Amino acid sequence: MKRTNKKTKKPKEKAANIKLSVLKKILFSIVVFCVFFVLLEVMLALLGIQPVLYEEDPYVGFSSNIALFTETTRPDSNKIMVTARNKLKFFNTQQFVKAKSADTYRIFCMGGSTTFGRPYKDTTSFCGWLRLILPKADPSRKWEVINAGGISYASYRVAMLMEELNRYEPDLYIIYSGQNEFLEQRTYEQIIRMPRELRRLGAILNRTRTHTAVKRTIDITRRRFGQVKDESVILPGEVETILENSIGPESYHRDDELKKQILQHYRFNLIRCVDIAKSAGAKVIFITPASNLRDCAPFKSEHRDGFNDTDDKRWQEVFEYAKKTLAVGKLNEVLAAVEKAMAIDEQYAQLHYLRGSVLWELGRYSEAKSSFWRALDEDICPLRALSAMRSIVLEVAAKKETAVVDYAAIVEQLSKHSAPGEEMFIDHVHPTIEGHRQVALAILETMTKQGVVKPAQTWDEAALQQVTEELKSRLDTKSHGEALRNVAQVFKWAGRTEEARKLSLQATKMAPSDAEAHFILGATTAETGNIDESVKHYLKALEIEPNYHDAHHNLGIALAKQGKFDEAISHYHRALKIDPSKAPVYNSLGIALHSKGRYNKAIKQYRQAFRLRPKFPYAHCNLANTLAMLGKFDDAIDHYRQALKVKPDYTKAHLNFGGVLEIKGNLDEAISHYRKALDINPNYAKAHNNLGNALVKAGKIDEAISHYRQALKIEPDFSNAHFNLSEALKMTGRDKEALEHLKLYEQGRRRK
Repeated sequence: MKRTNKKTKKPKEKAANIKLSVLKKILFSIVVFCVFFVLLEVMLALLGIQPVLYEEDPYVGFSSNIALFTETTRPDSNKIMVTARNKLKFFNTQQFVKAKSADTYRIFCMGGSTTFGRPYKDTTSFCGWLRLILPKADPSRKWEVINAGGISYASYRVAMLMEELNRYEPDLYIIYSGQNEFLEQRTYEQIIRMPRELRRLGAILNRTRTHTAVKRTIDITRRRFGQVKDESVILPGEVETILENSIGPESYHRDDELKKQILQHYRFNLIRCVDIAKSAGAKVIFITPASNLRDCAPFKSEHRDGFNDTDDKRWQEVFEYAKKTLAVGKLNEVLAAVEKAMAIDEQYAQLHYLRGSVLWELGRYSEAKSSFWRALDEDICPLRALSAMRSIVLEVAAKKETAVVDYAAIVEQLSKHSAPGEEMFIDHVHPTIEGHRQVALAILETMTKQGVVKPAQTWDEAALQQVTEELKSRLDTKSHGEALRNVAQVFKWAGRTEEARKLSLQATKMAPSDAEAHFILGATTAETGNIDESVKHYLKALEIEPNYHDAHHNLGIALAKQGKFDEAISHYHRALKIDPSKAPVYNSLGIALHSKGRYNKAIKQYRQAFRLRPKFPYAHCNLANTLAMLGKFDDAIDHYRQALKVKPDYTKAHLNFGGVLEIKGNLDEAISHYRKALDINPNYAKAHNNLGNALVKAGKIDEAISHYRQALKIEPDFSNAHFNLSEALKMTGRDKEALEHLKLYEQGRRRK
């Protein structure tokens, strides 16, 4: 055999070559895939397919999406976009030419009621200021400032609206959002169940057009075979806030996990807003939300989880002492008492606000500011932006390399001892007219730094003063009256009846033809118990605006309280003729018909009420009351249960349910419901009386006597409680005392 000069490869060299070959193949495959993916993305972009992130919010969906602007043609044949009439409840009237000219710089101002201009309108908003300032500061180009701020609009609705506005060649979006994130009821169970790594992967895929195309194909296929199951939270096309669907802040409860989820959603929405803007070639300027710290108490306080009866007794003693010492001006003693209360429960928002107020009076301003912030963050009804929201805005702006106006910092600089109060805010969050001017000037400065605005030599303090005078000249007494009315509306909802009444009274004097101001004055006057006076104001509102739906409804309620049921029924029918979709009116009509003894007709109205709103606890409870009156106890029990399923803290439902259970012989369950009513409201005299009756039947006479006494402590003229206490005292041999209460009972009957 001939020898060969080729060297035989060693096993290690062969393995290395094989590995190198495999690595090359993998790298080649990755390169090919990336090139293919990029080409596919380009092709899909040319076909007009946008990443799903720009079009969908994985946290919430919307039942409909009504356009904000509708197209119309002017006499000169130019097509213009005008605010849709059915949006004017939430938005200012705005218009702009659809086809933007080459020299126009188009700005959309986004956000909630602050952007809208509340409690005034667009004129005094930062948008209105910018509309006057920009042409003076830089007359070299045509400036177009469109106010797209919607009342009660949260960041997810801002993002949804931007999808529409992207069609109108925006150059800049100015976004002031953060005060409305807690207004609409929603949950995040689907998102929370998803592992964090999967959420991150989903966020990346949502930014690609390929993922969008695949997703749409799958969705179309599933719909074709009827397999669609949308697990996202579906919100109505327009805002239905907790404020509108409840009777006050009691709808809010402590939920720290939900708070975290909402903050996470807020961050996501801000990022999404930037991505949507970039897809249209537009820039974004964020504004950090600012709030009234010093002169706005929390809207609702709630004790920490695990707060028990022992804690409550100790806490009440200390808190009552703090209030008494505050009344006589012993501030250091107040502070000491507050510290003791905080040792029992440091999550009670009002306590922090009280501490801040005392520290402020003592001149300890830095500590006071910290307490005011803690009061805001512990507020169970967060109608002001949480402290974390400013940090989120700054974080997102840095991450997305987006400009930001730190208005929260500006407000602090302009406030007494850096704690913002009434000098900067008209109410809890809405800036004064001067506050809006400061926002506009800060935006101008930011746009100048970006090179978007090139200030002319004529732009100086004198020019700014001219703009200021021009804007303020557009305001009249009526405008100020309307603003006071808007502030009164918030205070009314928050249960600050006297403040709301005073403001609405001022509003009616400044704007006497404002029907809503008279309506609010009527509602707040009714809450003070002056029904006759409230009727006058409702009638005045209807004189100004005959088709004022809510005025007809509230007037009906007031008339029913006066025993004028026929007149009340007439106004309920008027309200339903104006708008037949309002479940509360059917409920009120049912109550009036029940009072007239027309039980079957009442039942019909209640059923219509929860047909429109299935989870309407008041209609279920009232239907149950009527059914019980007719002796249909089992049906009544079913509706009491439905009412309490929706509203577990519904004291009247617990009370009446207990009564029906007592009739059915379910004494233990009846007692349980009476006790639940008292857990929710310890000052519910009727519940103490009814519980006493049930305890007598259970043979617990001494405990029953205790509850009768408690009922009379709350309502000294409660005749039935006097009679029941008299009977219970007789059972224990205390005849002399029993006779005294029997006399009081007889006196009460004679007065009636």
